[in-house]
Formats: sequence, structure tokens, C-alpha cells
Amino acid sequence: MQIEVELFQVIITEGQPQQTIVLREKGGERFFPIFIGYNEALAIDRKVKDVPIPRPLTHDLLHSVVAALGAKLVRVVINDLKDETYYALLEFRRGAEVLQVDSRPSDAIALAVRAAAPIFVEEHVFMAASQASLKVAEQTPRAALCILKDGRRIRAIQISDEGSEYAITDENGQLITVKKSDVIKIVEE
Repeated sequence: MQIEVELFQVIITEGQPQQTIVLREKGGERFFPIFIGYNEALAIDRKVKDVPIPRPLTHDLLHSVVAALGAKLVRVVINDLKDETYYALLEFRRGAEVLQVDSRPSDAIALAVRAAAPIFVEEHVFMAASQASLKVAEQTPRAALCILKDGRRIRAIQISDEGSEYAITDENGQLITVKKSDVIKIVEE
């Protein structure tokens, strides 16, 4: 089963190699974070904010090439998670012909925002992503990055499961209590 999602947030942290995009279940409460490269995050963010670019960048160029060839991106599906790597499919239509192309989710989403194409996530990928977050939290890693719904990122040196909350000791030694429902993802560093 595929779940339609929407781009909820693009979190760009200067000086960090990994950036975060957060997808939210349309009409639901589940969130789906994906760590992506800096350039892809900027490409998505610029398009969402309609930042004018004097010359087409890679994703703009690819969108124009697809249109020039008479095709249209009709949907993106994040279809798998293997070894902590997400996979996506681009679905194009050209007349009655349907074409599917393998893609990184970051590139797929960068194209989807340009084509106003819907984004879907396979249910098993949603479940696997949730399980991965819980597993990391249960292991109490030496260092982890906690990503919250409000966009904050907390670098944690210890995480304790306290029922409906996490007790997080941040890199400055401060104890922070966070509701589990406010945590999008915990990633071991």
C-alpha cells in the first residue's frame, strides 16, 4: 500500500554534510525524515520558496528535458529501504506509455516539486523507518542526532526512554525532556 505524503520541512544546517527533508503523511500524523546532500536540499528549498535562478540548475534542466521529450513526471514513490539507504521511482507518462526510472529520493523530490507531482511512500518503508528510529533510541547510543517536529536538532550523548518521553542529555550536559510524539527521528552518529 502506498501512502501519499507532502513535503513538510526542509532543514538546512550550514557546515553539515547531511541535510534533512521531512515528509508528512497527507491527512495523517506520521512523519518521514530523509537525510540528503546539501546541494539537493538547496535545490528543493529554492524551488519551494520560488527563489529565482538566472540559469537552470541540474533539476531544472532535467525537468525541461523531460517536457521537451513529451513526457511528464506524474508521481514519485519512495519504494524501498535497504541498508539505511532509501530508494525511489520516478513515474513518467508520455502519451499512453508509462515509464519508471530508479532514483535517489532527494533527486526524485527535487523533480516532484518542479513538476507539482505527488509523492508516495510504500507502507513497509514507513514501518521500517519507524522501527529504525525506535531501535536507535533503545540502544542509547554514545552520540545521536534527535530531529524534532519543530525543526530543532539536538545532538545527544545519552537518551533514556521514560515512557511517553525521552530524557536527552545534550552535548553540553543539559538534560532535556522531549515528548516522543515530538521526535521525528533519532539517528546514531
